[in-house]
Amino acid sequence: MNSSHRLVSTLAVVAGLLAANLGAQTAAGEPGLLGKRYAGADFTYDQFTGSSIDQAMGTAAIVNLPVSRAFDVMVGYSYLDTSGASYGAIDKTLSASLVTHQATEYGTGYFAATLGHAWNNVGGPRPLHDNSLRWGLRAGYEIAIGSRTAVNLGVGYTEAFDRKDERAKVLRGSAELNHWFSREFAGVVSVGYKVIRDFPDAVTYSAGLRWGF
Repeated sequence: MNSSHRLVSTLAVVAGLLAANLGAQTAAGEPGLLGKRYAGADFTYDQFTGSSIDQAMGTAAIVNLPVSRAFDVMVGYSYLDTSGASYGAIDKTLSASLVTHQATEYGTGYFAATLGHAWNNVGGPRPLHDNSLRWGLRAGYEIAIGSRTAVNLGVGYTEAFDRKDERAKVLRGSAELNHWFSREFAGVVSVGYKVIRDFPDAVTYSAGLRWGF
């Protein structure tokens, strides 16, 4: 079994064990997503600043499982289709993150560490078919602005363990607004900016839903 298959199997087993052992929890009708158990799906759109690449459209699915009062485990999968005049790429990523968070009088600060695997299919003048292990770090603050609404401000960095993969080196900042419409359903919208090594920068927009269970 190769490393990518081992990683996929490990993430699936971890998610299954956590889901089986956690007691039933309903997302309370209160602001924020940190510390809540939920599944979600997003639609994403990237607008690039360079002339060689136009846009990227994608989807993402996530499951967040609190394992204690201060720690969450998040498992996610994303699919991104990038297009341009002379360039095209399909990127798929499976990842798991450990998120630690601490409430304060001003909001909830958090720090996340991520490990994942990416599969890349790049077309154009220099076609590339590759897959690589990646790591990432993210920090931010979630601030309540109402009884069911919160703003999440964060900054993060990702990179491949293979340092030759320049396109994997991404510095990202984002602002997210989330709102619980009921005790079970929430909506999320966000805007961000990505600085990508040896690649045009991109403005990222996303919208999605969260289901508390």
